[in-house]
Amino acid sequence: MFGSVFSWVFYTTIIDKFRSKDMVILSRDITMFGTIFLFPFALLEARDMRVDIVSQSDLVVAIVILMYLAILGSALGFLLWNKAIDLAGSSTTTNGLYFVPPIAIFGDSIILGNLPNLYVLVSAVLVFVGVYLSEKA
Repeated sequence: MFGSVFSWVFYTTIIDKFRSKDMVILSRDITMFGTIFLFPFALLEARDMRVDIVSQSDLVVAIVILMYLAILGSALGFLLWNKAIDLAGSSTTTNGLYFVPPIAIFGDSIILGNLPNLYVLVSAVLVFVGVYLSEKA
């Protein structure tokens, strides 16, 4: 978990240093190099898997799923993150990550109809107050 956090902080710091560059090209290059360096490890993992994509319909489904993850999950996500750093700066953009749990609470209430308990509401208020104070400083 700490490795993930440190790598994300490192990535955000590097992107913040390249704010004068075109974010689309920067996102493309980062994604391309990430794919190149990840590909050999993906082949090692695939060797151990027992997945057999024989039928053409299964192959089409697999390709559609990979394209969805590549375009929306990775490329668009990183492009928007890089653009947010370019527009607002790294500290403000990173503070925006703290809004994910309160938004999930709101979505859970609206979509699933679950009512949050007192601890959840207090936690959401503390998140908003913490982000406000960190942005004010």
